[in-house]
Amino acid sequence: MTTPVTQPIEAVADELFRAVKAQYPEIEEINRTVSPEDKEHIWIRVYAPMDDDAEIELRRFATELEADILEEYGYRISIMPRQSRPFQ
Repeated sequence: MTTPVTQPIEAVADELFRAVKAQYPEIEEINRTVSPEDKEHIWIRVYAPMDDDAEIELRRFATELEADILEEYGYRISIMPRQSRPFQ
């Protein structure tokens, strides 16, 4: 029996961000961090200058991709949008 080869988590996170950015080109990555509640859950924080309805649609779109990643690779990665820019 062979063990399946999986992509490193950073490569999968890059793919997730690119897929969401392709659908929502206005988003910008702020940073990546680990969830304070779960050290194995990666958050991709993004600036999402959009109204609440558009953000809900972005979250729905991203959630489907995130579920696919969890099922395929076992990685918990989430897009975390915010409507305001963080302080520099």
